[in-house]
Amino acid sequence: MSTIAVMTSPAKGHLYPLVDTLIKLRSRGHSIVVKTLSSETQTLEDLGFTAIPLSDTLNDAQLDDWQATNSIGALNAVLRQLVSRMPHDFRELTSLIAETQPDMVMVDFTTFGGQIAAEASGLPWALWSPPFLPLNLPDDPPFGMGLKRSTGTTGALRDKALRRVLTHLWDRFSIRDVNALRTTHGLEPLRHTTDLLQRPPAIINFTAEPLEYSRKQWPDNVHLVGPGTWSPPVSDSDVLRDVTDPIALVTCSTEFQDDAELGQVAIDALEGTGLHTVVTTGALDPLTFRPKSQATVVDFLSHDAILDRCAVVICHGGMGITQKALVKGIPIVVVPFGRDQREVAERVRHCRAGEVLSPTKLTASALHSKVTAARALKSRPAAVARQLARAGGAERAADIIESQLAHRTTSRATSQRASKTTAVQAVIS
Repeated sequence: MSTIAVMTSPAKGHLYPLVDTLIKLRSRGHSIVVKTLSSETQTLEDLGFTAIPLSDTLNDAQLDDWQATNSIGALNAVLRQLVSRMPHDFRELTSLIAETQPDMVMVDFTTFGGQIAAEASGLPWALWSPPFLPLNLPDDPPFGMGLKRSTGTTGALRDKALRRVLTHLWDRFSIRDVNALRTTHGLEPLRHTTDLLQRPPAIINFTAEPLEYSRKQWPDNVHLVGPGTWSPPVSDSDVLRDVTDPIALVTCSTEFQDDAELGQVAIDALEGTGLHTVVTTGALDPLTFRPKSQATVVDFLSHDAILDRCAVVICHGGMGITQKALVKGIPIVVVPFGRDQREVAERVRHCRAGEVLSPTKLTASALHSKVTAARALKSRPAAVARQLARAGGAERAADIIESQLAHRTTSRATSQRASKTTAVQAVIS
């Protein structure tokens, strides 16, 4: 069968959603080579893949958007980081292709240099994205600020003006470097950075309606396949063995963004409510929290092992935990601190699967009220879960990838037949 080379960004939240699809492809006979975080290579090897660590430069890259004071500043910080990685992304994927001679390449949406390397390789390739895509479609609010969908003339004018501003900001920090790398390697320059999303033959987006907005028409290369919910195999921890109350799971980001306040306020807000608060601190030190009698604080705990016991999930709005909760039909309270989390929060609100609370209004009483409101949503989160399940998941994603491989096989066969015909004609003449 075929060899597929995969390159991820240095983030577990971008690797894990893809793993179920890679497992499905391996079960169909394909060989998978993954260049990713050094901490994850052994886990991937255990799953039957070839795993190669990213260089230290990429492996240790950290986003610093949490220091920004507003959403525009945070967007600029993310773009600067992604642009700074571009030459390294390009070199590492080009090297991986040279070493493994794959039949197809898959690359993470946040590796701009990897996208350029994939396109320049001439191989079939596909992009995948766990987060929502900044597509700037006419029926969307401008991406990045978590704005509500607008209606009417006033809303359309607002969206048009803000879309122009945000496109300018994307281009200001990235288009010159994007085009310099593209033209150096024989690719045409782009008008806007977001035009990168027009280049992949296929984009696999690990989400689906109704969490993602419904639209009149999706771009032909975009495929929404639903959440990728794989997590590393971890045995259930004994830390919650004696807990009999329903659980309120509170998650802080696995990539540092200074969101410790979320965990502590949740502990204070839910004491005495009959819920046992479990805080997973992610990138934060558990010792910075002050747990009470009905709370457990740990740096890591398999969410999969406890979600079935959860009555509510309180999170920062990471796509991973948000969609894992929704797949289980669990109501959510989202407190978005940055990155794409405002977009996640607004979509949770829009599909009525949970509640949203601004971090600037995060108090024990406000969070208590939001938890009460989320739990009162009753059947709506379960309805969202059923709709997400219909998107096809890893099975559909694998079909899309194989369709790209089939196109290459067809192209090769056509080329070989043409060559044979030319050779025969030459002999006859």
